[in-house]
Amino acid sequence: MNKVILSLALLFALTCVAWADDSKDNSSPSSGLLLPPFQYNAYGLGRHSDSTGKPFKTVTKTRKKQVEPGVRVRPNAYGLGIGMDEFGRPVTNVLSW
Repeated sequence: MNKVILSLALLFALTCVAWADDSKDNSSPSSGLLLPPFQYNAYGLGRHSDSTGKPFKTVTKTRKKQVEPGVRVRPNAYGLGIGMDEFGRPVTNVLSW
C-alpha cells in the first residue's frame, strides 16, 4: 500500500513539474535548447556556441540584461539551467541570432 501511495505521489509531482515547464514564457528560449559542451566567446566577446554551433548569450534571469563579458558564471547553481554569476545573480542562457 505504501508503494502505491509513493508511486502516485511521484507521478503527481512529475506531472506538476512538466505542466509548470509548459506554462513558461517561450518567447525567450532557455538553456534547454542548447547542447553541451559549450564554447565560450566562440563568436566574439559574450557570444558563445553550443555543440551544434547555435550562438547564445548569458543574461540575468530577473532583468534579461546580458552578463558582462569576462564575468565568471557557475552553471546550475540555482537549479537545472539557472546559473549564478560571480555577483550572486541568477543567470540563464538564451539564443542570440
